[in-house]
Order: sequence, then C-alpha cells, then structure tokens
Amino acid sequence: MIRRIRKHQGFSLELAPIIDIVFILLIFFAVSSSLISKNEGIPVELPQAASATQNDDGVTITVTQDKRIFIDRKEIKNSELPSYIKGLILENERYPIIFNAHQSLDYATVIDLLDTIRIAGGANLALQVEKVILQ
Repeated sequence: MIRRIRKHQGFSLELAPIIDIVFILLIFFAVSSSLISKNEGIPVELPQAASATQNDDGVTITVTQDKRIFIDRKEIKNSELPSYIKGLILENERYPIIFNAHQSLDYATVIDLLDTIRIAGGANLALQVEKVILQ
C-alpha cells in the first residue's frame, strides 16, 4: 500500500493589489476632504475682491439683506451678539471671527455691527468677500 503524500497548497495573499487599493482610497479621501468647506453658512451675496483669501477657522457671523444676524446658521437677535462674542473670548482671546455681510447693506449698518463685535472683545476679525479673477 502506497500512500500518496499530497502537499497541501496553502492560501497566499497577494499584497500588490491590496496596496494599490489602499493608495487609491488614500488619494480619494485626501482630495474629497480638501473640497469640504467649514464655512457653510447662510447664503448671502458677498462683496467682491481680487485679493480675497479663504478663512476656514472660527465662528461665522452672517448678516442678511434684511439685517437678520446668524452665527453659524443659528439666528440671533442684535442684542444677543455682544454676550455671544464675550462667551467666545472667554474660551480663547484670539478666537477668529469671520464676518459676512450682504453686499446691499448700507455702510452704517455694517460699521455698527463691526463696532459691536469689537467692543465685545472680538479682536481677531476677518471680513469675508467673494474672490474675483481679474483678466
């Protein structure tokens, strides 16, 4: 009686295709995360400027055409703005504040709101505009 000894073929895992898939996923997530904007606030028509830069950090204060005030999509009253800013400043003295104002608002309204923010302690203030490409 002759026994046949069979070599059991083991399971082998090819690493090259797995590495390719991992790199493709890494590239996908890197590209898609760079397209996500943190400043998705209330849509307003912003003034335009060629030298605009994008600020993604901080809290966004938006003033609409009908002078309603929103802080990160939450509507607040004008009288609540100073206390909200003071609360932010308690956490971080240089907390970034991004100010969006509809382009049709009158100058006095914008200055009044900026003054309210600065008196409340908002020193790190950025005005957001829409970037235009000069040709």
